[in-house]
Amino acid sequence: MKNFFIILIMKILNFALKIAGKKGGNFLGKIAFDWNPEIFKYFKIKSPVIAVTATNGKTMTNNTIGHIFKTAGKKVISNTEGNNMETGILSTLLKNCSLTGKIDADYLVFEVDEGYIPVLFNSIKLDSLVILNFFRDQLDRNGEVETLILKINEFLKSYNGNLILNNDDPNVARLGLANPNNHNVYYFSCDKYDFASDLMKDAGEGKFCPFCNTRIEYEFYQYSHIGKFICHNCNYGDNEIYKIGTQIDLKNRNFKVDNITYQINFNSIYTIYNFVASIACISLYNIDTKIIQEALSTFILNNGRLEELEIQECKTIINLAKNPARKQCES
Repeated sequence: MKNFFIILIMKILNFALKIAGKKGGNFLGKIAFDWNPEIFKYFKIKSPVIAVTATNGKTMTNNTIGHIFKTAGKKVISNTEGNNMETGILSTLLKNCSLTGKIDADYLVFEVDEGYIPVLFNSIKLDSLVILNFFRDQLDRNGEVETLILKINEFLKSYNGNLILNNDDPNVARLGLANPNNHNVYYFSCDKYDFASDLMKDAGEGKFCPFCNTRIEYEFYQYSHIGKFICHNCNYGDNEIYKIGTQIDLKNRNFKVDNITYQINFNSIYTIYNFVASIACISLYNIDTKIIQEALSTFILNNGRLEELEIQECKTIINLAKNPARKQCES
């Protein structure tokens, strides 16, 4: 009964927020979580749960996956506004559940903060996890990148769901070996694009093999430490690629996967990785390719982070560069 009344009160609060023209963000989740930290276990979720995490790109990838499902006529519940910690995701569930905690949707798609993957999915069954990249970011909260990776690696040791990993980030690709018994690991990658470099242009991450400590070798860098790499001592990085972005044409804003052309509204290698990751994830759910093409051609990220506007007939781009890696790859 306690959870019933918590949800009832949150519904009333949400209604009041709508009247006041407010969205609430983490507000409802914060109150509900303070009242009952075990409330996640109350929700009745039967649809697949998909999560996207990364230092950069999780909002865009999360929203792309949700947009593709919606284009296919599916009912999607998602935290599209980026409230990605447990209280933000809890707010999303509270707004969309019945008083008995039932969630009615075809898919739940959540952007999740890197540090909250092990926390959140102890209570919610996760069907697919997409991991894009790891960079040094918010050291006061997350600590060094290695600390964060080890926490996620520990969670993945007992995870048997779909795991979609960026094979061009050595910090991410290593997670595919966390659970040798998980046969649902899928790697994605991108071919060398026109502005890739033979030299790393910043400090970078993951310079040494996490398994044998040998310095890894790169064929090329797409941006920062993202690129085609291998450890010549133990062959770390030599994985079977599930989906690869090819013939990347930023000028004309298109690329190919499985020899199928996708037209998009963005022109950076950073966004290409996000789209290839989305395609890799969506392909596991039998969505028709034509629907994916249509969805990508109409997708626009209208959240103020990477948004194109026209001000007095002048084309303008709003770009939030929250850390050095993002600034480099979107410049």
